[in-house]
Amino acid sequence: MWFDPQTLLARSYPPATSATSATFEVQVGTKVAESQKSQPAANDAALDPDSYCWPHSSAWNTSEIALFNRRAALFVRRGASDTEAERLAETLVQCDREGDSMHACMECRHLQTSEPWRCGNWQSAGVAVRAVDASLARTMVMQAQRCPGYAAAALPATAPPFVAEPEPPPPATAQPQASSPDRWPAAPWRESDRAYLAHHAECHACQCAGRGYGQRCAIGMQLWTAYSSMNSDLKE
Repeated sequence: MWFDPQTLLARSYPPATSATSATFEVQVGTKVAESQKSQPAANDAALDPDSYCWPHSSAWNTSEIALFNRRAALFVRRGASDTEAERLAETLVQCDREGDSMHACMECRHLQTSEPWRCGNWQSAGVAVRAVDASLARTMVMQAQRCPGYAAAALPATAPPFVAEPEPPPPATAQPQASSPDRWPAAPWRESDRAYLAHHAECHACQCAGRGYGQRCAIGMQLWTAYSSMNSDLKE
């Protein structure tokens, strides 16, 4: 078989750049579409304040913080100090993460808070053999344990970020202890702490900043600066 050069030259072909241009436009359009599809997925993780929290890291997520506050508020109302309530609520958060079945007397509906603390379900719990011996030691009430007579108490529907309720003012002749000035209800440190934590609970920017991501908002930065300066004055 042979080809006539004149016949080949007489044939008409589409411009060589047409196919190349069309292919380029298709490839570019596909890449732009893929980029637009992947962009919202990346932004969704950035907008979710829990995307960098448990179970993705050890930082507390929003539900853990809310449950911590509600538990600690209940413990304070039942007679625990601020420090005891927060320490016990933090222990229970860790139990929840590990799937542990331990609970605390402070979160049981059978706990009788009249002094001294008593177990209202002492027979099932096995803490005593008669009702007169059903009183509970403070160390026992303030620790997580497994109890066959446990029944969950009703938690507060909501709780402030700072769980402790205001303490009654001391008598006119009483003076705050020098060893722990922050325990005095009228201390400026206490009010600054409440103000910042109340703002922190509603501000996503300050929540992320507290976890190490980004900066606090303008209002949060002012409250944090005031709180930090008063806290440093107390330490001095």
